[in-house]
Amino acid sequence: MNFKYTLYFTGKIMRTVALMYIVPAITALFYAEYSNLIAFLPIGAGMLALGLLLSIKEPKNKRLTAVEGFVIVALSWLAISIIVAVSFYITGEIGSFIDCMFEAVSGFTTTGASIIGNVEGLSYSTNALRIFTHWVGGMGILVLVLAIIPKNIDATTINVFRAEVPGHQVDKFTGKLALTARILYLIYTALTIVLAIAFIIAKMPVYDSFMHAMSIAGTGGFSVKNASLQAYNSVAIDVVATVGMFVFGTNMTLFYLAITGKLLAVLKSEELRAYAIIALVAMFSMAGCLTANGTYENFGVALRYTSFQTTAIMSTTGMYNANFSLWSMFPQAIIVVLMFIGGCSGSTAGGIKVSRFIIAGKYIGNQISRSARPNRIKTIRLEGERLEEGTIVGVMSYFGLYLAVVMVSFVLLCLMNDVFNGSHTMIEMFTSSVTGMSNVGPALGSLTVGTYASYDPVSKLILCFDMLAGRLEILPMLFLFNPAIWVAPRRRKNRKI
Repeated sequence: MNFKYTLYFTGKIMRTVALMYIVPAITALFYAEYSNLIAFLPIGAGMLALGLLLSIKEPKNKRLTAVEGFVIVALSWLAISIIVAVSFYITGEIGSFIDCMFEAVSGFTTTGASIIGNVEGLSYSTNALRIFTHWVGGMGILVLVLAIIPKNIDATTINVFRAEVPGHQVDKFTGKLALTARILYLIYTALTIVLAIAFIIAKMPVYDSFMHAMSIAGTGGFSVKNASLQAYNSVAIDVVATVGMFVFGTNMTLFYLAITGKLLAVLKSEELRAYAIIALVAMFSMAGCLTANGTYENFGVALRYTSFQTTAIMSTTGMYNANFSLWSMFPQAIIVVLMFIGGCSGSTAGGIKVSRFIIAGKYIGNQISRSARPNRIKTIRLEGERLEEGTIVGVMSYFGLYLAVVMVSFVLLCLMNDVFNGSHTMIEMFTSSVTGMSNVGPALGSLTVGTYASYDPVSKLILCFDMLAGRLEILPMLFLFNPAIWVAPRRRKNRKI
């Protein structure tokens, strides 16, 4: 383990992310919330100082393995979440430190699960920090670092980049990392501003518009309203949010292709077509069911709510404009399936990712075909490119790891519910585990429009692990807690035979 360079790189990340405290500090000054400045400026300055201290001298040995890249990313996300949790705790607006930690992790991982029942009672600046963590965490902390400090981009940096960027097609991003990061952030920022302006045109207050735009851009789900977007009861706002959530659930590189005139390549995207088809089938089938059983008076009204919830769950934004836990069983079953699927690779969305389901489907079909014709060899392709065997094995392994973490978390949450005499149902425990791993936010039952405040402290920490594991795609968190990583291997003495 290259400890010196690991700490050096972590320091670079921390000193960059410290700049995010500028947003809540300016908000506190604008709204005269001067007492909150003590929660932002000293903590931001301390993070900056620690980052500078760790990265003041670059070690000679700059080699990082893939495992060390995973550890750097996991350490950085965990450390930054703890630091922001300290800020929340100092404001005195969120309660216990574990609650603050839960809120910070949920923010950075863009899960959007909250323990705060009255977000409208929070200060403007605290809400700004909560939601800005979505925006920073959406594109990724390392992508932000590479966009601001593009120095020393080499093969070792790619190992760190690979550990954070969601999806299996990471190599497509790693041609020119610094340039790629800057382009992605420019597109990300531009789309966020466009979304905020669209909300303003739809008659949402300016502050609310920018907060919700950042929340949707990061596919997070935090809101400044207790009832989320349902509070506005506006068709125009619902339409803007639905389009925004769908857009940010797509691969960011497609926007770059569109800007550079390669629109045909965008239209030919296999993953984008699958993403759109799944969303359309889900929203129309749910709308038909809810119209038929009389939940809504007509198909148009039903489609308004199902289209919103489909894009909210599939993009893993997790906002709501209806209490879908009151819907019939079929729509709820579709919503749970969408929690697993998630958005596209290279997007800010969570979940297993559409591309992985495409690959898994083709692989299973190929295996069935080979059982009938053993000598037949069929190449598996995605986006017109042949997939290597290692990529396919990695995708199938991810399915196994994902389900294993979900099941273990589900059992542990049920155990904690019994130990602490909780009142949650099994379906709430299961969907909490799924929504945590997929970074969605709401679950079924009381957790659709409610909060996780009633969960015991241990369950909140389990969900914190789930949220981090889901956002970082499991391996970084598993390596972080592997003792073998931190212990130097013993040198074996030569034995005489």
